Amino acid sequence: MSFNVEFMSAGRSSYSRGAVQKPAESNLFWWTIIITLLMGVAIASWFFSIYIFSYPEKPFNYRLLSRMHKLEKLKKFERNEVPSGKLYSPKAAFQEFDRLNDKQLQDKSDLLRRSYVTNYRSIEDRPVYMKGDYKIYQVRPLVPTDTFTSGLVVRAQSIEDVEGTPLEYPNTLIEFVFPTQGPAQAAFSIGDVLTIDQPSLVAKNDAKKSGGRRFFASVINIARLPQNKLIFTLVPLLYPQCSINGDVDANITLSVPEKLNMDGRWPITEEGAGLMNPPASVANAAPDSP
Repeated sequence: MSFNVEFMSAGRSSYSRGAVQKPAESNLFWWTIIITLLMGVAIASWFFSIYIFSYPEKPFNYRLLSRMHKLEKLKKFERNEVPSGKLYSPKAAFQEFDRLNDKQLQDKSDLLRRSYVTNYRSIEDRPVYMKGDYKIYQVRPLVPTDTFTSGLVVRAQSIEDVEGTPLEYPNTLIEFVFPTQGPAQAAFSIGDVLTIDQPSLVAKNDAKKSGGRRFFASVINIARLPQNKLIFTLVPLLYPQCSINGDVDANITLSVPEKLNMDGRWPITEEGAGLMNPPASVANAAPDSP
């Protein structure tokens, strides 16, 4: 009798321990899954934050950082604090960047824009400047769908002085952005020559020449065009008032952009000639709110 009692007691004890252990093991499994998922979310958020702050030139990142007020405003540099950088003539610029393939050229443009929107805060993010003479063959106002939403942009062909004769250097073109606070009137004439003599910029025609103004023309995009050409997008790092062809009634008061539309196309201009107006559907469109 004593043996039977002990046997039944042992059986119940073993069964009872098994019944308690199964729920505990099940809870541990689910807690392990939950903790693993939370760790994955934390790691993903960490990498996402690094990506957002490391590449503010990307359209989505720029809009998000602007919405969060985590993006430093574009700086209006004083003359004595403009960052130093490498200066290229039209031919030297073409020879330097034409050797890059399309992927390398895109990466370089991304870096140039990143440096611009972060105000060249890193010593490694030095600007690229250009100089030379450029014959204007397109002028148009900037609109909200452009990267710079107000002002003027001109497209021009580089010119070389060959034994005293100005000849077009066909491989290098520029588009120069003149940002303003509001809409701007076309103040340039087709055929005017834009002279960027670092650090001054002058617009002139055959008869007249305007007074020099310091702009520091910084490259923020490089694009390859058909027929073995490169076009460089230039923006000023100083924002003075400039007169065109010495005409006091043809002034442009430049202003540092408050915000950019990074969804805008690159290059900003399209092939064409003359004083151009954007299509009505483009001019009336507004960019996505940041």
